[in-house]
Amino acid sequence: MRYLNVLSHQAARHYLYLPEKSSSQSPFGTPPRNSKSKPKERWLMQQCGAELLNVQMAHTHCVYEAVRAIIEAGRTAGRYHVRDWCSARESERWHLDVMGSDRVYARPDAELWYTTKASPLPRALLLEYDRGTSAAREYTKKFAAYRAYQEVTRTLLPPIVMIVTRPEAMHLIGRRLR
Repeated sequence: MRYLNVLSHQAARHYLYLPEKSSSQSPFGTPPRNSKSKPKERWLMQQCGAELLNVQMAHTHCVYEAVRAIIEAGRTAGRYHVRDWCSARESERWHLDVMGSDRVYARPDAELWYTTKASPLPRALLLEYDRGTSAAREYTKKFAAYRAYQEVTRTLLPPIVMIVTRPEAMHLIGRRLR
């Protein structure tokens, strides 16, 4: 739930609700037995929005599989060595919008820190993983966030590697980048 909260900027109460009220039930739900809670304290009985969690877990699993494959390829070939990597949460960047009131997030799926034999200086690489399930507007929004981050902060982002599993998605992304 914490991940969904960060992802959609909704308060935790957005994902929780009380069950339908029946005549025999208190409007505040039923506290657990042996509870020392105040009678007016609300008991959140069921979680909403959990169906999105399954979709997100599948995507996260695929991202982690891709990271593992990249690390293993570096070990096998010996051309680079991944020193560290960060999850989506750890690699997000943000800036204040032009009016200075809201945060605007640029969120890659992962970030890798690697070195090569030619250069022991660690370099970053942002990863975007797509199974071809995103809508065109999502790509437009994501790329606009990357562009805005660079313009507002005057900071150049590391190279972004798009890992795409379907040719249709590759063509759609290509059109959105033009």
